Amino acid sequence: MEALLSSIIDVSITHLIRHISYPLEYKKNAEKLTHQIDKLKAMRDRVRGAVEEAELNGEMITIDVKCWLQDVNKIIEEVDLVLSVENERARRFPFGSCLSIKSHYQVGRKAKKLAYEVSELQMSGKFDAITSHSAPPWMFDGDHESLPSRLLLCKAIMDALKDDDINMVGVYGIGGVGKTTLVKQVAVQAKEQKLFDVVLMVVVSEALNIRRIQEQIADMLGLHLDADTDEGRSCQLYEKLKHENNILLILDDLWERLDLERIGIPSKDEHSGCKILFVSRIPDVLSNQMGCQRTFEVLSLSDEEAWELFKNTIGDDLVNPFMRSFAVEIAKKCSGLPVVIVSVARYLKKKKSLTEFKKVLKELRSSSLTSSTTSQNINAVLEMRYNCLESDQLKSAFLLYGLMGDNASIRNLLRYGLGLGLFPDAVSLEEAQYIAQSMVRKLGDSSLLFDHNVGEQFAQAVHDAAVSIADRYHHVLTTDNEIQVKQLDNDAQRQLRQIWLHGNISELPADLECPQLDLFQIFNDNHYLKIADNFFSRMHKLRVLGLSNLSLSSLPSSVSLLENLQTLCLDRSTLDDISAIGDLKRLEILSFFQSNIKQLPREIAQLTKLRLLDLSDCFELEVIPPDVFSKLSMLEELYMRNSFHQWDAEGKNNASLAELENLSHLTNAEIHIQDSQVLPYGIIFERLKKYRVCIGDDWDWDGAYEMLRTAKLKLNTKIDHRNYGIRMLLNRTEDLYLFEIEGVNIIQELDREGFPHLKHLQLRNSFEIQYIISTMEMVSSNAFPILESLILYDLSSLKKICHGALRVESFAKLRIIAVEHCNKLTNLFSFFVARGLSQLQKIKIAFCMKMEEVVAEESDELGDQNEVVDVIQFTQLYSLSLQYLPHLMNFYSKVKPSSLSRTQPKPSITEARSEEIISEDELRTPTQLFNEKVFGCFLSSNLCVTINSSEFLGKF
Repeated sequence: MEALLSSIIDVSITHLIRHISYPLEYKKNAEKLTHQIDKLKAMRDRVRGAVEEAELNGEMITIDVKCWLQDVNKIIEEVDLVLSVENERARRFPFGSCLSIKSHYQVGRKAKKLAYEVSELQMSGKFDAITSHSAPPWMFDGDHESLPSRLLLCKAIMDALKDDDINMVGVYGIGGVGKTTLVKQVAVQAKEQKLFDVVLMVVVSEALNIRRIQEQIADMLGLHLDADTDEGRSCQLYEKLKHENNILLILDDLWERLDLERIGIPSKDEHSGCKILFVSRIPDVLSNQMGCQRTFEVLSLSDEEAWELFKNTIGDDLVNPFMRSFAVEIAKKCSGLPVVIVSVARYLKKKKSLTEFKKVLKELRSSSLTSSTTSQNINAVLEMRYNCLESDQLKSAFLLYGLMGDNASIRNLLRYGLGLGLFPDAVSLEEAQYIAQSMVRKLGDSSLLFDHNVGEQFAQAVHDAAVSIADRYHHVLTTDNEIQVKQLDNDAQRQLRQIWLHGNISELPADLECPQLDLFQIFNDNHYLKIADNFFSRMHKLRVLGLSNLSLSSLPSSVSLLENLQTLCLDRSTLDDISAIGDLKRLEILSFFQSNIKQLPREIAQLTKLRLLDLSDCFELEVIPPDVFSKLSMLEELYMRNSFHQWDAEGKNNASLAELENLSHLTNAEIHIQDSQVLPYGIIFERLKKYRVCIGDDWDWDGAYEMLRTAKLKLNTKIDHRNYGIRMLLNRTEDLYLFEIEGVNIIQELDREGFPHLKHLQLRNSFEIQYIISTMEMVSSNAFPILESLILYDLSSLKKICHGALRVESFAKLRIIAVEHCNKLTNLFSFFVARGLSQLQKIKIAFCMKMEEVVAEESDELGDQNEVVDVIQFTQLYSLSLQYLPHLMNFYSKVKPSSLSRTQPKPSITEARSEEIISEDELRTPTQLFNEKVFGCFLSSNLCVTINSSEFLGKF
């Protein structure tokens, strides 16, 4: 009894202490929450910017990204409301009150809870990609839900998942029949019907890897697994899954019995709300080994459904009756496999010639396609597509891209392709990149590329097809088995052209006699693989060498013998003495991407033919000897993101930026400069075609506009005549981020011409800026003529965006404007600026406590008096968001009477349609938010309006 009482007292005391801490630590909790929500907003803005850019390019956004953005927006609104209410109370009661104690308790408790939720969203917001550039080759292109067999099967699976007595369901069928696509549709419906709070989908694969499965699940849950053992990680996952009320876990591509307990998945008895949907090719695995209560077979499509899918994919415009008859037979020859049907139909959709239809039909007749084979079906079609490629160059690109597997990217295709002579007509790296991008598009059009967003099955199939073709016809060895390398006989070694090693290679033979070898690559999981000094001694023709994820105290001495080497990639490795690189006189591409390297060897200065040097994400790089860069006279591209920033102004102890002035071929650069005073006085930034330059501390290098000339500034000094280097940098900048910048009229001081080249501008956390642009200080009144997005956040002294008369061309290209926490701003634009914003698509104004109207007519900004314009037309506007603006009275009002407005006729009134209006709080007395002059602005039928102030709803 005493033990029980003691336990109760301990729990009560702990509970009491926690509640007492809320008002005592409310400031600490609020500050922590403020810091975390700022980081989340920055992450949200980067993702949202990338999404907007992708949508404008017609790309598909992944479901995970869309859901994440929705969740982030909800929590940001909740956090901003909590913090703004507290700030307002602090302003009204600066010396505290009894009411403030209650407020402090509420804020402290709420802030702690929200801080945890914000942290979870930060973890889950690290996306490898936000878009799916092409639909999965097995996805149904047309109205796939009209296929009766799939519609009925999807409904049956959903019914089974709704049954409280069933917690394990299985789906099986042969490869290429569309199992993964079907369960993805089930996942979408389960989310839409709110059947589960959480829906997760992970790939098991034939090569069972418990740790990889655990990491996939943890990543989607936003959980960091820090335990060293599988058992420890299992316990972490188990605790996390137990706290989810209703969860659906989809385990795709199951080949054998899976120990769920070993992974950390709770059983039905331990968590009745956790249901599992298995996907496999083997029904026995589901029924007998995993014990599924219900299993469903996905059958091949009937001839009728196959033709429907083929017709929907290719488009029902086959007017040539001969072509149509061939198409019907081609659809039948695809054996009812959606992956084959869609892949073939997509190819023919672009060709639309009778000759091509005949050629494809002949290929299908001679192929080994049956309704009972598995991956051979997909490989046969992929090889057919490979044979139909238009040139040997494109075929080589496919093999190179496919052999890279998970490491495939345009970046690697370019670097490896250059070493192999894949771009013989390119006179510069820029031209080679355009060719590489064109090749990737053509391969995508032929359904010969994979994207990690479109499914593991097809990704593996592309890799397998490339390996099969390269092995049979081009003497290429691709393996994760070191024994296979050791057992190569002399004849096999002499014929080899390429070696691709991956997996967990722990030992290599002392040397290989490969006189024809032009590429050797290791993507290894064993960081401590040792390579013998003479390993490369008999590979004299080697042109591309990639040693990734290794720990090398020094390079094998035989590397010095590789006199034909043109591409060397030492990525994700720990490197000490690499001075032997200096002997590789023909080297053109050198990459240390994400490697642990502290000092760049002086011998790199001997690489006078080097065209690309990548030091990105080399976080520990601190020393680059003086005069190394200046010797690299042929250098075209230099990448130093998240890397070296200890530039020496005089170039005595470390490299100086002035050395880059000597590189007449340099066109692309990414560099970080901690001190703006080391910027050179010369013309380096005038010559660069593309650059990303960060000046100041702690910059995040992510950005939505990767291909632009980008500058990010966080300066601790004011701009004056000594900052000529910054002026030169910004003169051609297209994407500009300014953070904690000092100066009342800093924009004019940075560029007095009005930023004629700037497309995107972000200003954050600056406390002296009063105007974004002021014609009183400018040479030109034509400001921001091509600006597309303007983001203003936490500019506490900002009075106006525009001060003084501007030409109508100013802001004419603006598409997006977002203003938050600018508490002295009373309006967004004057009428005479707003009338020129015909391209505006999105407006967001939030937490601007003195905002009275969005558009104001001011007598001191009449612009050109000869122009007769009395109508604002936002014909492209599709999103208007007004959040927490306590003094907002009108969308448009006259600050002072204007003679112009009295003499002009009233504008026509067009009804504004609102698809969504959200009300969350009540503030002031209702007023007329949208008057008749404003209704004529909104001509878009898809306008979405979000108003977080219920006072306006009755007047809208």
